[in-house]
Amino acid sequence: MAFLLVDTDTSSLNYPQVTQIEGVEYVMHFYWSTREDCWYLDITDQEGDEIAMGVRLVVNWPLLRRFVDPRLPTGALVAVDMTGTGTDIEASTDLGTRVLLFYITADDAALVSA
Repeated sequence: MAFLLVDTDTSSLNYPQVTQIEGVEYVMHFYWSTREDCWYLDITDQEGDEIAMGVRLVVNWPLLRRFVDPRLPTGALVAVDMTGTGTDIEASTDLGTRVLLFYITADDAALVSA
C-alpha cells in the first residue's frame, strides 16, 4: 500500500506550495482561519485555475469527496491524527505534527474501505 505524505509548513499561517500527486503538479494553498480555529486548503492547477476551493481540513475524512473535477487525482486526500485520538485540528501547529496530510491512491483507498 502506498501513501504519499503531503508536506506542510505551519511556520506560516497562509502559504502556497506545489505538490506532485500521481505525476501531476498541483498548487496547494493552505491557510489558517483564526475565527474558526481550523486549516483550509485551496487546490489550483499550475495556471491558477481553481480545482477545489475552501476545503476544511477535517481529521479522518476524505477531504476531496464533495468535489467533482476531472483534474483532481482519483485517490483520497486525508488528514490523519497520528496520536490515534481522532480529534480534529485544534491549533495551527497541529498540522504537520499531530495531524499529517496523506494522499492515498484510488486502488489503495478501495482496499482500505473494503
